[in-house]
Amino acid sequence: PASPAANRDWAGAATKQLVKLGVWE
Repeated sequence: PASPAANRDWAGAATKQLVKLGVWE
């Protein structure tokens, strides 16, 4: 997204998902 706030939210959600899935260690 063009919005910095939305971008941060997406990044946080993506990171949490990766950690949850065990892809990001």
